[in-house]
Amino acid sequence: MNKNNRQKLSESRKYSIKEGIFSSARTSLGDSYVAPFAIAIKASNSVVALLTSVLGLLGPLSQVLGSRLIKKESRKKILVKTIFIEALMWIPFIAIAALFYFNIITNLLPLALLFFFSIYTIFQNIGYPAWFSWMGDMVEEKSRGMWFSKRNLIMGVASVIIAIFAALLLDYFKKQSLELAGFSILFLLALFSRLISLKILKKQYEPKIKIKDQNYFSFKEFFLNAKNNNFGRFTIYRAMIALSSAVCASLVAVYLIRDLQFSYTNYMLVIMGGTFISLFSMEIWGKFADKYGNYKTIVISSVVI
Repeated sequence: MNKNNRQKLSESRKYSIKEGIFSSARTSLGDSYVAPFAIAIKASNSVVALLTSVLGLLGPLSQVLGSRLIKKESRKKILVKTIFIEALMWIPFIAIAALFYFNIITNLLPLALLFFFSIYTIFQNIGYPAWFSWMGDMVEEKSRGMWFSKRNLIMGVASVIIAIFAALLLDYFKKQSLELAGFSILFLLALFSRLISLKILKKQYEPKIKIKDQNYFSFKEFFLNAKNNNFGRFTIYRAMIALSSAVCASLVAVYLIRDLQFSYTNYMLVIMGGTFISLFSMEIWGKFADKYGNYKTIVISSVVI
C-alpha cells in the first residue's frame, strides 16, 4: 500500500470515530425512545413487543440482502442511500406524534408506528454488511481490536450522556403536559444527527473491495453444517442467548414505564446501565480472556447470565 493510501485510511479512521459519535447520538435520541413513544401513544403491549421483535427478525433478513448488494455496488454508495432513507424515516414518527396530539386517527397510529419502524429497521440493516466490510478494509488486522475498542468506548460514553440528557428533557416536557412535543424534538434531533453522520461518512476513503467467491457459502450449507464446526456451534449458542433474552426483553419498557410508573430518567438509567458498566468491564474481561482463554470467559459469563 502506497503512502497516499495509508494517509487516506488514517484520515478516514478519524472521520469514522466522529461519524460514530453522531450515529450513537441518533440511537440515544431516537431508537432508545421508540418503545416509550409507543407507550405514550397508547399502543398495546403486543405492539410494543413487536416493535422490539422486528429488530431481531427484519434486521438479519435485511443484512442478507445487504450482503448481496456489495457485489453490485460500491459500499459507500450503498451506505449513502440507506442512511439517507433511514434518516428520513424519523419524519413519519414526528407526524404520528402530531396526529396523536390533535386526536386524529389515534387508533391507527400504533400500527402506523410499527409499519414505519419496520421500514426504518430494514434500511438501517441493509447497509450494515457494507459498513462492516468497509471498516475491515480500513483498519489493519493487527490493530483492529485496539481501534474498535477505542471507537466503541467513545461511542458508548456519548450514548450514555446523550440518552440521559434526552430522558431529562422528556421528563421536563412531561411535567409541562407536552410529552409528545418532547418526543418530536428528540426524533428531529435523531434525524439531524444521522444526516450529520452521513455527511462525515461521505468524506471517508473507500479502498477497493476484493471479493473471493471461494469464501461464499449459502445459508442452507451453513445450516446443515453448523453443528460440525466452531463457528456454526457458536452461532447456535448466540441464537439461544438471543432467544432467552427475547422472552422478556420486548416488554421491559412496558413493565418499567406503564406498570412501575418509572420516570423517563429512571427508565433510561436502567436501560443504559448495561452500556455504562460494559465500558469499564470490557477491559477486565479482555485481560481475563488473554490469560485464561475465550472459552472459559464465555462459559463463566453464560452461567452468570
